[in-house]
Amino acid sequence: MSDQSNKPGLLRLIKIAYYRMVSNRRRYLRIPLRVRVTNRQTDMFEHFSSTNISVGGMYLKTDSSLAVGTPLKLEFQLSSNETLLILKAKVVRNILSGSKYPAGMGIMFTDIDPSDLGIIEKFINEKK
Repeated sequence: MSDQSNKPGLLRLIKIAYYRMVSNRRRYLRIPLRVRVTNRQTDMFEHFSSTNISVGGMYLKTDSSLAVGTPLKLEFQLSSNETLLILKAKVVRNILSGSKYPAGMGIMFTDIDPSDLGIIEKFINEKK
């Protein structure tokens, strides 16, 4: 049997491995975080539950996602005895129900104060 007969199978495995490496690459380390998050961008407050956080953003579970690009003003505490964080953010991704992930929104923090960033970094470093 020639080595050429295994070439299509090997190429397929390489493509699968490459896709998994690229699709799972994250810019920042994410850790689980289950807290209540309030959006106070408008007069009507919206409440969400977080599933994870990184220094770049967080994921919020919801069945009624906001449009990508929507600005947010989020309030939450990393734990019950932590400082209340008030951060500007925007929606960067929506996941609909029925996918392998919970329905919700990927959120990117924008214009984050260095002291708030330090609080999040410290929290993540203590939990990893």
